[in-house]
Amino acid sequence: MKRLFRLTDEELQKLLDASRPTPVMYLSGGTPMFEAPEDCANRVWRELGKVHGFIWESAEPALTGDPHDFYAESLRPEEPIIEQIAEARVETKS
Repeated sequence: MKRLFRLTDEELQKLLDASRPTPVMYLSGGTPMFEAPEDCANRVWRELGKVHGFIWESAEPALTGDPHDFYAESLRPEEPIIEQIAEARVETKS
C-alpha cells in the first residue's frame, strides 16, 4: 500500500536540479559526455528512497498541489495508515 511522503525544500531542489536538461555532447566512440537527466533524477530518487524508507520506483505525485508531497510504497508497511496521515499533517504545518 502506498503512503504519503514529503520532501524537504533541499531534497526537492536537488531533484529539480538533477532533472534539468544537459548538453548533448559525445566523446570519440559515441560515448555521451554527460549523464541523461532521467538517469540523474533516478539516482536522486534512489537516494531519497534509502533516506525515507520507500521503494523509489513506486513514487508518484500526490496531487495535493504541493510538489513536496508524493506517494510511494513504504519499506515499512507495518506502520498504521492513521499514524502516517497524522505525521504528514504535522509535517505540513511545520
